[in-house]
Amino acid sequence: GKSLQRLPNLPSWVKDLTAGALQPFMCIMESPLSKPDFDAGKVFQSKEQGFEIDGGQLHVKARYLDTVSDLGDTASDMAELSMFDNVAKLILRSPTIYKTGQDRIEVLWRTLLSDQSPRYYPLPPEFGRSFSAWLRYFLAWDILRAPRQAQDLTSLTNAQPNVDILAQADQTRLFSGYKRVCDEIAAYISPTVNGTAASYMYTKKLFGEMMLFLEAFRRVAGGRRIFRTENGWLGLGPVSLEIGDSVWILAAARTPFALQKLSDGTPDAYELVGEVYVHGAMHGETLGDGVPVWDDIVLH
Repeated sequence: GKSLQRLPNLPSWVKDLTAGALQPFMCIMESPLSKPDFDAGKVFQSKEQGFEIDGGQLHVKARYLDTVSDLGDTASDMAELSMFDNVAKLILRSPTIYKTGQDRIEVLWRTLLSDQSPRYYPLPPEFGRSFSAWLRYFLAWDILRAPRQAQDLTSLTNAQPNVDILAQADQTRLFSGYKRVCDEIAAYISPTVNGTAASYMYTKKLFGEMMLFLEAFRRVAGGRRIFRTENGWLGLGPVSLEIGDSVWILAAARTPFALQKLSDGTPDAYELVGEVYVHGAMHGETLGDGVPVWDDIVLH
């Protein structure tokens, strides 16, 4: 996509080999014989070639899915700065039960990993428990870094109010807030263990529990961010994704793609932003039964 290009005047759909690139969702797993069976564009059921090159333009068959309406925190902001408020706000705007029948918190942790790790697809439930430990670990360090006078949680909850709101509403107890983390740290305090020592004991325990999620998160989510669409789809896309970008299923493509309308308003003309994971739309579910019907669009 255009966000990873350095060479000028390169069509957005052409890979710039001088620039870095995100690892494709189809290449996350370690074994080449063990791939997720993503088939968003119904590769084997589509009678369309899928594309035609005309100079710097790529003519493709595509089906519009939805428009990006909310953006979560980037993977680096979550892992390095303990920033989760935009993710929490995005999930709070989602129904408790997602389109797939899963709880929205389960959809959150699955989407953050594109529902795969180097060894598993789809992910087993233990990744959800590891996600919970990962979140509590970073919230605990946020508490430790806070000035002593601010450790009454007021400044933290004011800075990220949606974190505790979502934690209170979560029925799975996988999404924690500052209050739960403080209560769990307090359980370690004794006449011989003060609050700081208790916090370190708590984070040491969580470190081992979170590694399952963390290792997959580093491989999948780097350079990406979670997003929500107008009609409630949750997905994972490049950090350059913007509100108003549209999500499309391309004929014979394994994954959906985010596209951005050309600024000059040319009809059916877009620039490629990058591939995206959309939970519940990775196996042709949105195309219906039978041979899909496609629209003609042009990528510049």
